[in-house]
Amino acid sequence: KQKPLLSLGVGFLATFIIPFTLFLLFATIIGAPLAMLIAAMLFAFTPVCVAASAYFVGMQGRQMIKKPADDAPPPAMGARLIWSAIAIVLFLLLGMIPIAGGLIWLLILMFGMGAILVQGGLALARDSH
Repeated sequence: KQKPLLSLGVGFLATFIIPFTLFLLFATIIGAPLAMLIAAMLFAFTPVCVAASAYFVGMQGRQMIKKPADDAPPPAMGARLIWSAIAIVLFLLLGMIPIAGGLIWLLILMFGMGAILVQGGLALARDSH
């Protein structure tokens, strides 16, 4: 939430560099098993990336509609799920737009992947010290 452009940039790099790296790894016999492992991880992370984007968009939408006070408690689990579900429905509707829908899904994927990679990197950095 603090640095959405960082998440989008990291996601852009990951979305376009990882497949290129997979192609290069598949070109070698030794790198093929590693490429298959990375490809499997990439496919497994795709729904998680969309969920991360939906959570962000849902919470931002909630914040725009309901201006919470500074001392307000964080939303309950049910509210977070409902707002995320609303964002998923919005994604699905926007995804139906010809040509632009594919670009919207690509942005959603890039943003979510960047957010997960940035937060995962921060979590690993915290655990290593």
